[in-house]
Amino acid sequence: MKRLYTALLFLLVAASGRAQSIEDYYKPTPKPGQPTRLNPDADYSGTRAHPSRKVSWDRIMARYGDTYTKSRWYLGAEGLVRTDRSQITETFNGLVSTEPATALNWGVTVGWVSRERWALEMGYSQVPIHNTLQISNGRSPLRFEFKNAGNGLVLRGKRRLLFTGRPAENTNRLGPANRSGFWVGAGLWAIPGNGETVNQMGFRGFIPRGSRTAPDTLRLTTQTQTSRQWTALAELSAEYAIRLGGHAEISVFLRKNWGFSNAITTSLSYSVNRGEPQRAVIGSDGSGWGFGISLRYVYGQTYDVRKMPNIFNLKGNPPAEKTGPRQIGNEVYQP
Repeated sequence: MKRLYTALLFLLVAASGRAQSIEDYYKPTPKPGQPTRLNPDADYSGTRAHPSRKVSWDRIMARYGDTYTKSRWYLGAEGLVRTDRSQITETFNGLVSTEPATALNWGVTVGWVSRERWALEMGYSQVPIHNTLQISNGRSPLRFEFKNAGNGLVLRGKRRLLFTGRPAENTNRLGPANRSGFWVGAGLWAIPGNGETVNQMGFRGFIPRGSRTAPDTLRLTTQTQTSRQWTALAELSAEYAIRLGGHAEISVFLRKNWGFSNAITTSLSYSVNRGEPQRAVIGSDGSGWGFGISLRYVYGQTYDVRKMPNIFNLKGNPPAEKTGPRQIGNEVYQP
């Protein structure tokens, strides 16, 4: 029995000592004049919080912090189908014509969003501007398509008009907790030019005039080149952005562009039997429509903590008792 009592006494002493090493059981009382502990996530000695505490904070902000978002930065990659049209000054009695061109393009962007209301975005896109020439030969027309280098720089501003999606819990309706919604925007494109000659072609044909008369000889020459100067495009856009969760979102957009000057030009010369040539021009300034999808990654986000209540005052937590100060021993406790 003595051995059993000795073993039980040893276990009780060990358990008591172990409990004193756990912070939940033992917390030293601050000495007079010593600053009180303000941050429950920090060590009493004033050292930084444990890494697990930071993970908890990040998780809470990922769920509830969007309500108090002040600004965020994102990187984006987009793919789009774009259609641009050309203008022709003369068809030579239906011999030549033009039509819109459609191509698949891509681009990259970087953007800044302020309070989920305004956004500023800039980027680079590979968006060639096309010239299309069709020559009628009485059967199936010959079709030729020319384009410039396609380098484009864009700067656009956007404004959110409508929020969609169910708000997150405990937002108290202080802000947009869900970033999904409709945006409208306006932008300006800059397209560099180098004056390069893209293509030169010559055609010859014959039209019979009768059994005893020699046929007419038709000659058509073309020369296509890009602008020697920079050209600009204006843009209006509408998009619907959908938050995927975490740091990702996807956007579906529609854009309309208007060009200010021709970025690529095709000059045509047409003559019959070595007569005085007639001239025409096919020009493309980039005007057209674009439809596509953009995938974005939010890599930076700041919060307006002045509007943020107690982060632990979330739905499901019991409300704090509204009581006055209580005296415990010689100290006053303020809840």
